[in-house]
Amino acid sequence: MYPSARIIFVGLACFFAPDTTKALDVGAASCDITPDVTAHKVPLAGYGARKSQPSTGIHDPLHAKVLFLRDGKKSMALVTCDLRSVTPLLKLGWAAFSLQKRARPPDS
Repeated sequence: MYPSARIIFVGLACFFAPDTTKALDVGAASCDITPDVTAHKVPLAGYGARKSQPSTGIHDPLHAKVLFLRDGKKSMALVTCDLRSVTPLLKLGWAAFSLQKRARPPDS
C-alpha cells in the first residue's frame, strides 16, 4: 500500500470510528544496544569464514524497540531487538519481568 493511501485509510478510520470507544494509550521507545566491540570479544555469526572470530568493528548500530498499548483493562508490549538470537536467561528474565508487571495495578 502506498504511504499516501495509508494516511487516507487511517484518517478515514479515525473519522468513522464510533464515539463510544475508550481511549487507547500508546507509547513507543527505542534504545541503542550496540555492544562495545573494543572492550569485549563479540562473536560473529552468519558466515563460515568468520567462525570463532570476534567482531572488529560496527557497521550499523543495534536497537531495541518497544510498542506499548493499553486500553484501560488490558495492556501489551511488542518488543523487538536487532539480535540473531537471545539466551534462555534473557528470555526467562523478560518473562519474570512481564509477570511482575502484570501483578501490579494499571496505574503503577
